[in-house]
Amino acid sequence: MKINLTLPMPPSMNQAFPTGKQGRRYKSPEYKTWIEHARIALGGQDVRYFEKDVSYHYDIYFRNGQSGDCENRLKILTDFLVSQGILRDDKHTILKKGSFAFAGYDPINPHIDITVEGT
Repeated sequence: MKINLTLPMPPSMNQAFPTGKQGRRYKSPEYKTWIEHARIALGGQDVRYFEKDVSYHYDIYFRNGQSGDCENRLKILTDFLVSQGILRDDKHTILKKGSFAFAGYDPINPHIDITVEGT
């Protein structure tokens, strides 16, 4: 089974989980807003549930001129897929293979195109 999804560009890990005054990390307002936008983006897309032997690929489209660490966003994306019930878990026993690529720039709508395959 295979699905293709498109989600808005998530914040980086440092933007999503800043360190507070007590030295503890917390979910930033930017991250919480992204989660809501990503949930809305999932509506109307062909979403399915994957239990095992999962592979994924992320094509990353930054805003024009935006620089960033692509890998810094992968954990946020994978955790979101788990939280929405698309992936049963992100343990190595479920996720067998993952990849990503910088796919270009999108000046209007920076986003991630996601392909998930598995059973």
